[in-house]
Formats: sequence, C-alpha cells, structure tokens
Amino acid sequence: MTSDNTQLAVLVHSCDKYSDLWKPFFQVFSRFWPDCPYQVYLTAENEVFSGTEVTTLRAGQPMQWSNLLLWALEQIPQPYILLLLDDYLLLKSVDNNRLNRIFGLVRSLDAAYVRLFPVPGPDEPIAETAELGIIRKGSPYRNSTQAAIWDKEVLRSLLIASESAWEFEYNGSKRSEKIEKPFLSVFIDEKGDPLEEGNYPLTYFCTAVNRGKWRREAVTLCKKMGVTINLNVRAQETVGQQYRRKLDRLLVRALKQLKQL
Repeated sequence: MTSDNTQLAVLVHSCDKYSDLWKPFFQVFSRFWPDCPYQVYLTAENEVFSGTEVTTLRAGQPMQWSNLLLWALEQIPQPYILLLLDDYLLLKSVDNNRLNRIFGLVRSLDAAYVRLFPVPGPDEPIAETAELGIIRKGSPYRNSTQAAIWDKEVLRSLLIASESAWEFEYNGSKRSEKIEKPFLSVFIDEKGDPLEEGNYPLTYFCTAVNRGKWRREAVTLCKKMGVTINLNVRAQETVGQQYRRKLDRLLVRALKQLKQL
C-alpha cells in the first residue's frame, strides 16, 4: 500500500532542553522505522539535529510546550500530524501498510484523532472497523500525548498557549468534548503484558524520562540495544526515585479502581 506524504507528517515534539534525547531517539527510530515514508519534523528553539532524514523546526527563541507546538503546526503544510514526544523509544518495527490503513480510516471517518498506542485504550468498538474503537466524551485523557494521528486543525484548536503537556491532556480533554469529530484509539493487545510488549501501529517504551531524569528501565533498555546516552548531561533516577514512581503509579491505579466500585 502506498502512502501519501503530502497529507501526513511525523512531528517529534521536543525543545533545546531535551536535545540530548535526539540522538538516542533517532537511533532507535532509524532502526525500527528505516522506511518511514513521511516527512519527519523535530521542534527546537535554537539547536539543530544533524540527521539528514529530519527537518528541524527552529523557533529561534525559548517557548513553552504548547506555544512551541502551536508555532510548529504553522510551519507544516500537511493537514495531518503523527505526533510523537522525544522520549518515546520504539521497540518494534513499524508496519507501513498497517499505519497507512489506519490513516485511511482517519480520513474516511473524518476523525479528529486516532491514538496509536492505547494509553488508555478506547471505551467501545465502532461498526466500521474492528481495529479501532471510540473514546467517549468525558473519558480521562481523551486527547493524550501518546503517539497519535491528529487532524492538524483540531489539534491547533485544542492547544492553549502556556499550557504544559500535562495541562493539555487534562484541560484539553475537557475542551475536546465540544468537538463532534470522533476521537479513536487502537485496542489494547491482551497478549501484550506489559503494554510495551503488545503489537501496535507504534509500539514503544513509554516515557523514558521522568521528572527530568532517565528512568532506570530506559537506561537498561538503551544499553541492551547498543544506544548511547550521556548520563553526564542527564542523570538517571536513583533507586529510591524509581520506587517512589512505581508506588505513585500503583496508588493512581488503586484510586481509579475505587472510583469504579
């Protein structure tokens, strides 16, 4: 199946503060998606990534997360964006045919958004395809920053200057309830446990950096894959920080389960 790169672009959203992530990110990207048929863009302020396969969009001045993303969207001619963050490290090869098929569904269903990595997954199936499900209005993280294909105009309409990524997810999900176009997601692969072992259009290590430090699991993964990271530029979390992060995650899950009772 051929792809139309005049319609879809890949945007890796980053900034100069996280430029040390670019080399490991694109090392892994090139390994697992060497035949990416789409134009790849990277957001920055003044730094430039040296990879020839990437176009660095430089704003020329420091910007907050949402401001820089809004500015970048103005520079990209394609009407759809596959949005990635700079610490999502691919774990499996990307199937272009599958991705193109899903992109075809995005257009035929006039979807606002299709989440390619189900964090969280959809709320219910849809009649048109077994591959995707609907994310209902009112669902938490209806528009999360996980890898997703966005209608660029919808994404632009949901962004508010000066919001962080977390504020965009929380507040933007509420704003998304005014949009009638469907919000969709791939389903969770029940055979994949943990989630990163599933088979998704993009399967990746979700959030390699936490609170400005490399997660210890991400450091182990990079060593295993032969990917060089500079721990003198960005330290890895301590064992204590790792345990606190995991405990926080367990508490959040427990609270969600209590609310469902």
